[in-house]
Amino acid sequence: DGFNHDEIYGGRLADLIVALSMHTQLEKLQLSRSTIGRNECRALATLIRWRTTKLHTLNLDESSIGNAGMIALGDAVANSKLLRNLSLLCNDIGDEGVEVLTHSLIHSSTLQSLDLRSNPSITIKGWQTLSTLLTTP
Repeated sequence: DGFNHDEIYGGRLADLIVALSMHTQLEKLQLSRSTIGRNECRALATLIRWRTTKLHTLNLDESSIGNAGMIALGDAVANSKLLRNLSLLCNDIGDEGVEVLTHSLIHSSTLQSLDLRSNPSITIKGWQTLSTLLTTP
């Protein structure tokens, strides 16, 4: 049973993500312009934590994950031993999501690239919170 475009946007994306967790050679996952809610973010968190994948690049640009999605992903990002690139361009993330992300990244030793451009709900407070990473050894 395959997936068509409407089914992926209609809620079967979480099922697809879970299925991908069994793919041992998965290194990059491009899900930009998908509709990714809390359930899909939970499935992505499981995928990031899964020890059988080699996922090092995750692109979620323009996927409307918002603060709830960042909360669901936070712990997985913090504990990932492989994730090096995370792109969250245009995702309706605000200060609450940035706070969770910042806390996660303090504990991440592998993330090298992070893109948060075009998330206008991030205020000066959120950017100041994120900037603490620059002073954290």
